[in-house]
Amino acid sequence: MASRASLAILTIFLAAMSVTQAGCRTVRNGTSHLPRQAFIFIHNQIVFQACLSDDDDDCTTIGQGLYTGSGFLVASNGVHSWGITAGHLCVQEPPAGAVMTDPETGRTATPKIRSKMRVIWMGGQWIDAVVEEVHPNLDLCVLRLENVRAEQVVEVASSPPQQGDRVYVLSAPLGTFDDRGMLLTFEGYYSGSTSDIPPPMGGRPMTFDAYTVPSTGGSSGSPIMNAAGELVGVTSVALRNFENMCLSPSYVGVTAVVRAVQERAYSRPGDDG
Repeated sequence: MASRASLAILTIFLAAMSVTQAGCRTVRNGTSHLPRQAFIFIHNQIVFQACLSDDDDDCTTIGQGLYTGSGFLVASNGVHSWGITAGHLCVQEPPAGAVMTDPETGRTATPKIRSKMRVIWMGGQWIDAVVEEVHPNLDLCVLRLENVRAEQVVEVASSPPQQGDRVYVLSAPLGTFDDRGMLLTFEGYYSGSTSDIPPPMGGRPMTFDAYTVPSTGGSSGSPIMNAAGELVGVTSVALRNFENMCLSPSYVGVTAVVRAVQERAYSRPGDDG
């Protein structure tokens, strides 16, 4: 009887182990469905100059800086690819004191900005990016990557988020990114919309969508996605001294820009389906 009891206990134990192991094999990474290959790290080298004429020899460098941020690819037609990032990463203003006067000629210098925008994605290489258009009212910038075929793009969600919906963000805060495999993923919730917020690029106050997702410098341009990995927003504003939320242009505004880019991209020659 003791032998049979021991055998029964052993059988139950082995069965439990089998269920546990099977359960471990079926566990899936909760973010494995996110379009990681569509993320792009933004690298914008800015040189501020004061120029007395159109001749480069008449220009004096008065400042420079490196701006990094986040972005994502939204379209690729087999020849070129297009990405989205925050508008304020693509448009920089000259620093204070940019206007100067030549003491000998009395000529007033004109401020000029030289910008070199480059991007890189997971396992990719540095690619020059062309700023195709900027939407100041939405703080969105459209980038074109010439002669680049994307492996993956972010698709637009068919419906806006609802309060309490879980969201996911791919981001490179403070330049934290390694194309060999390290890309930060954050999780949070959609909290609703808030109005009368001054946009980063200036202009009249606008409506933003609020998300409880960690964000700081370098998070700008990050794709905010629903549980299906579809785009619902773009990180635009990170609050100082409170890094557990971000603001995005409205779902309607973001998706309208992305859909317009996709429509243009796929109607151009080179679309191979």
